[in-house]
Amino acid sequence: MRLLVPLGLLVALAVVGPLIAHLLRRRRPEERLFPAARLVPTAPPIARRRAHLEDRWLLLVRALAVLALALLATSPLVRCHQLSLDRRGGASVALALVIDDSMSMRAELPDHARRAGAKTRFQLAIVAARELASSLRSGDVTTIVMAGSPARVVLAPTREASVVRAAIEKLAQEGAADRATDLDGAIEIASAALAELPQPDRRVVVLSDLADGSSAPIAAPEGKGVKIETPIDALREPPPNGLGDCAVIAATPDNDAVRVKLACAITSVGQRAVEIVGTDGTSFGRVAFPAAASPAFELAVPVDPSKSAMLTPADGRPRAFARIVGEKDAIASDDSAPILGAATAPAIGVVVAEEEIVATGGAPVLERALTALQSGVPIKPIPAAPDREVDLAGFAGLAIDDPAGFGPESRLALAKWVDGGGVLLVALGPRAASLPLGNAFEPFLTRPVRWEKVSGPLGVDKNKAGPFGDAVEPPANLAPLGRAIFDREDETRYVVRTAWTNGAPLLLTRASGQGEVWFVALPFAPDVSDLPVKPSFLSLVDAFVSRARDRGAGARLLVGEPWVVGPADAIEVVRLDDKGARDGDPLAVETIADGRRVRPGRIGAYLVTVTPNGGAARKDVRAVAPAPAEVDLRSRPVAPSVATGSQSGLQRTTAELGPVLALALVLLAVIELLARGYRLAFGAHPEQEGAVESLPPPPL
Repeated sequence: MRLLVPLGLLVALAVVGPLIAHLLRRRRPEERLFPAARLVPTAPPIARRRAHLEDRWLLLVRALAVLALALLATSPLVRCHQLSLDRRGGASVALALVIDDSMSMRAELPDHARRAGAKTRFQLAIVAARELASSLRSGDVTTIVMAGSPARVVLAPTREASVVRAAIEKLAQEGAADRATDLDGAIEIASAALAELPQPDRRVVVLSDLADGSSAPIAAPEGKGVKIETPIDALREPPPNGLGDCAVIAATPDNDAVRVKLACAITSVGQRAVEIVGTDGTSFGRVAFPAAASPAFELAVPVDPSKSAMLTPADGRPRAFARIVGEKDAIASDDSAPILGAATAPAIGVVVAEEEIVATGGAPVLERALTALQSGVPIKPIPAAPDREVDLAGFAGLAIDDPAGFGPESRLALAKWVDGGGVLLVALGPRAASLPLGNAFEPFLTRPVRWEKVSGPLGVDKNKAGPFGDAVEPPANLAPLGRAIFDREDETRYVVRTAWTNGAPLLLTRASGQGEVWFVALPFAPDVSDLPVKPSFLSLVDAFVSRARDRGAGARLLVGEPWVVGPADAIEVVRLDDKGARDGDPLAVETIADGRRVRPGRIGAYLVTVTPNGGAARKDVRAVAPAPAEVDLRSRPVAPSVATGSQSGLQRTTAELGPVLALALVLLAVIELLARGYRLAFGAHPEQEGAVESLPPPPL
């Protein structure tokens, strides 16, 4: 409700009128017999009772009538606004609701943007979804797509409005997750779902803060015939009081300190610090934030060496957490992370072709880049990919440049090693497209890889740079001699972390068991690719080393990424609270083509129990970290073709309160007349001012 002229409500002060009138009324004097009065002459006594309130129900009716009159005076300026579908000539509508359930939607709303009890961005999105669902009519088709990564359909296209409303209420109960945002994927899925429907009016309504870390404008997909609308401008407003967000990404013990990685998007860090706290409340140390925090930084919190053993997980639960303390920020759920040990085998293995060693006249480029990072992780070059699992036990990560596939023994050993927590990086070149007989990339890639020549500049897409970081150069021909092309079937099984400027995948990643597999569509040899001589190459290598070092046998993954086991293996995942106790029921296990997976939607610590087929159960404490891009609460731009706010095709319906208030006023008047008639009909006395009652003379 909005009042443009609040002065009109001053009419409500007239409510004191009936109160004063009732107070001024005088009741008839009560007749009281005094026995001694029989002995004195009759005199006309005057008896008055002290004024007091009577007929309280009548007073209430009159007060309500005055208040209704005051509201009626301002009713031309009072509106109740809500979203509803406008229709072209009354035709039915094909509607796709894209609801963002990512972590940034947990941010609080400014006070002026709150309505219908919504305090966070996600709650406001649910309010808007309810309003749109209430305006659905017969013939309308609706689908609901969630924009939290990975984008997914929660309600297939349906004509049943009751089903749509029930799905929205279920989403409201579940609340926002801690996922990253896949807004482009959600819009693409929603547009594809509407493209085949018969309705000419097809709309994708995006209920999101548009904060996904991308700088590319949101635009409607080409050739889908849909209209994109973002009707709620309040979702894109900054948090109240200038609050930004800081998050703990990872916390790892390192000798006599704990290395804490943080992401921060805030104008002033204020009085914030990182504190190491045990599950029993014990404080192990604290370090204040630097005066000017960068978007990503690391703090080392000193810990007494005699107490460092108390930080590592034991008995299937974490024993300490790294927490942000001090001033409040926009999102509280990402201010804590469990302390988990680094990988038990921290070395990085490097496998390169003999020809590259001869061409460079020394250490290959990949080995030099790993050494130049000075990450503290041992680098061990090996001549070929090991074909025994025992030979891989000493590595947390393995980087292989342009292999000609793997033999049967190596494939089996690498698959088990990755499932146990290893991180495999494979750079594909010309050799990967011409495999010797018996070699393959299974089970990581099920289809052959092609080597394709390119024409014209082909660089990294700045809006899909991924681990290549912010050091992406202007478009240049990184592949002068060609690039690897993945089969579409394999591409759908992986996550495209980095893309070429033409949209094709450059870096694919995929969780497998407790480990990960990275495939790069370019080799690292400088005579075939220009990637090794670019600054973004070091960003890629650094991201790989950090992943291998911090994963710790599958200890960490980003929210939304899955843990995957084989089809014959069993997996149980239970979230743990800050005390190390179980927090809720085990997570749902999905059955997929090549195994089973569990995809956590919240950050924090988890107890993961994996039971291999025919083997003993293995329990590990693992962590799910927030996506750094979700810390930045700024909205991405919108293309001119996308309708925003009041410019969208959604009507802001207004409920006129004047007729309702007028009817209420008439009803109150009728009630008062009935009450007065009841008084007169059933013995009520007329009102008298200063009434005088004379008593009859007493008998002699």
